Amino acid sequence: MEYDEIEIEVEVSDFVLAYQAAMATALRLKEDIAIMEDLAVIRLSECDEPPREIIRYSPLSPFAFSVQIH
Repeated sequence: MEYDEIEIEVEVSDFVLAYQAAMATALRLKEDIAIMEDLAVIRLSECDEPPREIIRYSPLSPFAFSVQIH
C-alpha cells in the first residue's frame, strides 16, 4: 500500500500529538507511559500488549523539556 504525501503528514502529526500527550502525562502522573499502536496514551503498568513507544518518567524531565522549549 502506498501513501501519498497528505496521508504521511497526517500520520506524522498524529504521532507527534500522541508523543506530546504522553510526555505531559508522564510528567503529570510521574510514571512511565505507553503509546499504543492506535496512538492511545496509557500507563505502562496497564499495558497488556506491546506498545509502539514507551515514554519513561524521569524527575529531571521538566528541566530538560524547559531547556528545549526556550
